[in-house]
Amino acid sequence: MQCHLELFSNEVVLLEGMNLSSVPEGDYFLFAAPLNLAGADGAPCRAVLIRS
Repeated sequence: MQCHLELFSNEVVLLEGMNLSSVPEGDYFLFAAPLNLAGADGAPCRAVLIRS
């Protein structure tokens, strides 16, 4: 938890649990819109990976 807080305080957002091992090498745009949950310290997101 402390490492999460340290990263967040430095404007680093975490996407945990994403398995991209089957994605071919290349350039991509990752769009990850978090759900706006009042009072939560984290939120699930809908992540979309678009090949550029």
